[in-house]
Amino acid sequence: MNAEEVVGNIKNERIIAIIRGIDNAHIEPTIEALLKGGISIMEITMNTPSAVDMIKNMVQRWGSDITIGAGTVMTPQAAYDAISAGAQFIVCPHTDKKIIDLTKAMDKAVLPGAMTPTEIATAMQADADLIKLFPAATLGPDYVKQLLGPFNDASFVAVGGINIDNAYSFIQAGTVGLGIGGELINKQMIYQDKYDSVTELARTFVESVSV
Repeated sequence: MNAEEVVGNIKNERIIAIIRGIDNAHIEPTIEALLKGGISIMEITMNTPSAVDMIKNMVQRWGSDITIGAGTVMTPQAAYDAISAGAQFIVCPHTDKKIIDLTKAMDKAVLPGAMTPTEIATAMQADADLIKLFPAATLGPDYVKQLLGPFNDASFVAVGGINIDNAYSFIQAGTVGLGIGGELINKQMIYQDKYDSVTELARTFVESVSV
């Protein structure tokens, strides 16, 4: 899957599940629960133990059934390692032109993190596929509306503090997608093997942004 196809998937499905700190024993049933709930775009953060191996195993296990990316990518080497393992998109908490250039050269989608107008402009000039607006909940949906005045060509994915109460507000404000972590990947549910609850939570989020 190339960068354009990944971007299309994100814009169509709107939700990226951010999986951080889930161990090997629980990762597969977590992914199955998300798929049952209608979420197929997932990001393994690179500060999760064995993240690269997880990405490789997910690609082998589910293939085209999921769109898998790597998050919290801090260096070009981390981006290279993740893409080599099969990651189809790279997400950063910051804007780093070296990471963007490497990811684009490997024909994968890149979502650098940005908050200020200067950071957003830098990401756009570096040809980022989408811009991760972070921390989104701190900034709020109105901030998105104001940004889309001067940055009307930008495609924002809101990340950071997205929950069931504010998710649709960010879509209404103009974001093309949402990255959802702890409010979706509920560790208490997962480590108590309550995967049906994870599925139901995923379904609720999908419905909330499909209005």
